[in-house]
This record gives sequence, C-alpha cells and structure tokens, in this order.
Amino acid sequence: MDKIYGFFGTVLGVFYGGSESLVASCILVCMIIKLLFVTMTNKYYDLPRITDELQPEIDQINQKYRSSAEKRTRAISDLLAKKQYPFASFAVYYVMMMIIGALISLTTHSPEKYIEAFDPEASRAFLFIPDVTQFTFLKLKESWPDISVLRYLAMPVLACVLQYLQDAYMSKKSLVSKRWFDIISLPVTFGAAISLPQTFSAFWIIYQLANMLHIFTNAKLMNKKGSKQITEKK
Repeated sequence: MDKIYGFFGTVLGVFYGGSESLVASCILVCMIIKLLFVTMTNKYYDLPRITDELQPEIDQINQKYRSSAEKRTRAISDLLAKKQYPFASFAVYYVMMMIIGALISLTTHSPEKYIEAFDPEASRAFLFIPDVTQFTFLKLKESWPDISVLRYLAMPVLACVLQYLQDAYMSKKSLVSKRWFDIISLPVTFGAAISLPQTFSAFWIIYQLANMLHIFTNAKLMNKKGSKQITEKK
C-alpha cells in the first residue's frame, strides 16, 4: 500500500508545491480527474436529454405492453441497449471515485511520509476544521462531549446531502430503476466521510459539485439546441 500512497503523494505534491494546502491540492486533483473522465460520464449526466428524446418511444412501449410487465421491461431494455444507454456507468464511476478519494485522504493522513514537498510545520487546517488529516471518527471519540465536535460533522454531512440530491435528481430522469444504487450509495458515502480523514469529505463535495455542474451544462446545451431547432423551423 505504501507504493500506492506514494503515487498519490507524488500527484498531490505537484499541486501542494504551489498551493501549500492539502485540501486545495485534493480539490485540484479531483477537478482534473473529473475533466479526464468527462467524456466517459457524459452520457450518464446527459440523461435528462436522453429521457426527453426517448419518452415517446417509452410511452408506446408502455401502451403496447401495459398488461405484461415482463415484456415491457424486456422491450425497454432492448431500446436502451440500441440507444447505447449507460446502464451501469453511474455505479462504476462512483466506485472509482470512492476508491480514489479514500486513497487520497489516507495519503494525506501521513503527508510528511508520502508528500515530498510537504512542510511538517505547515498548517493542516481548512476553514473550521483544525486538522483535515485526522480520522473524523477518532476525533469525534476523543472530543466528545465537547460541543465543538459538531464541526467535524459539517463536511461529512454536506458531502452526503450533495450525494442524496444528485441521486434523487438522476433517479427521476433514469429510464431504468437505480433504486438499489441509491440505497447503497448514501450509507457508503456517509461511512467513508465520517471515518476517513476530512480531505475525503472535501474531495467528495467538489466531486458532487462538479457532477451538478456537468448536469447543468448539459441541460443548458439541450435547451439551447432546442431553441435553435424551433428558430430554424420558423
């Protein structure tokens, strides 16, 4: 594992040299990863447009097989496969980002060991969190019943709220049931955010905000394209 942490330490070190902040380095790495995989995930975050485009065909299938749920499901699955609908990309991407976020946060737990440019005397604070490299659960255990312990919950809670909001929105737009994923993703996110160093929560917050920006951008492009088509018809 030291070699893996060393790799992420090297990556973080590139950005730490300029920012001198563990969290800022983590955020920059998260943004770059998002940009690198934007093409792979574009179809998933383009679901609102895909849903609108396929809705007439979905309605026809629902009408045709209204008395047979099995035939309806098979017909919809065939349609989605034909349209190259991203069946499991959301789960694959989630797992990949969860692993990367966990490894980055565990690397920052010992920055003096894995980040060559790290200054042992540098502050490890971020906003109201005095030390983002510590394990949140252990810090809660040590600080209880001090009321200041609540500050260690703020970022994990925000990370989970953003996870929930994105899952809820995408589930409404999904053409296949992803309830199983929604049931699993929130507890896993909360468990990781509450037990890993706070850098994970910072990573996850930026990751979800980037996803929401991706969705918003695709929606704006869809509306712009629709307006252009209406203008051309006129």
